[in-house]
Amino acid sequence: MSTVGRPSELRRFLESVSNQGEEVFITVVEQAPEKISLSVFQPWIESGKGEYIHEPVMRGLSRGRNRGMRHLRGEIVAFPDDDCWYPAGVLSVVSGKFEAGTWGGVSGQLVSPEGEPFMLRWPINACRINSRNIARTTTSATLFFAERTIRQIGEFDEELGAGAGTPFGAAEETDYVLRALKEKVGLVYEPRIAVKHRNSTESEDPDRIQSYSQGLGRVLRKHRHPCRLLYWVTRSIAGCLLALVKQDRATLLRCRKQMVGRLKGYVHRYPRDRRSEPFPTSR
Repeated sequence: MSTVGRPSELRRFLESVSNQGEEVFITVVEQAPEKISLSVFQPWIESGKGEYIHEPVMRGLSRGRNRGMRHLRGEIVAFPDDDCWYPAGVLSVVSGKFEAGTWGGVSGQLVSPEGEPFMLRWPINACRINSRNIARTTTSATLFFAERTIRQIGEFDEELGAGAGTPFGAAEETDYVLRALKEKVGLVYEPRIAVKHRNSTESEDPDRIQSYSQGLGRVLRKHRHPCRLLYWVTRSIAGCLLALVKQDRATLLRCRKQMVGRLKGYVHRYPRDRRSEPFPTSR
């Protein structure tokens, strides 16, 4: 878990993990100037179930995750947000899904504190994840990977994600899943895996919307998906037209920011794509 000084949210997450009845090891990478969350996490360290890494200079969600992945432990790896938590029994469902098949990764759905589907239009039924339904079946907090998959795919692209210092403020998990699919890794979506997440108005901020959308555009270019770009831009245009008819200025602004961001992210040229660093073969 990568965090920037959210001890109360971390405490809630740790309590939810303690109630799972599963053996779990947690690595916390704190990117705050001070060790704000260390006292909350100390009992996990003392019990041998946790590792705390303080990176006061490092910034970026993908960089934090990559730092935490240098020493993998366990057969299943997850990347929870610091403001999410697991309802009772979720990790048992995750374990059962891996045991029941040869899946390299499993995703669930994100839900509000009240248990309502949140953020995406999640499918009702379980399905295999592919490049067409990836935007409806995955987000970083709901993803669980087999350790072998992590070692095969490598690190997150540090040009993508919150705090990366680039225009591309999201879609690092989309890039990771697309890379896994290119390697023929089997991925499945299971709606019984419901990860709770706090309600937030941050995603409605116009500048944040454009930054997130530029991340998606960047990933679509990186993986050479012009048809998917056309699909997402067309959706944004349709949303703008509908908002004009309804005289809904807020929705019009949101859809416009999405459209502009997706196009900007796609046409933005970088010298090269970062290559992932290989993982060590030993734990």
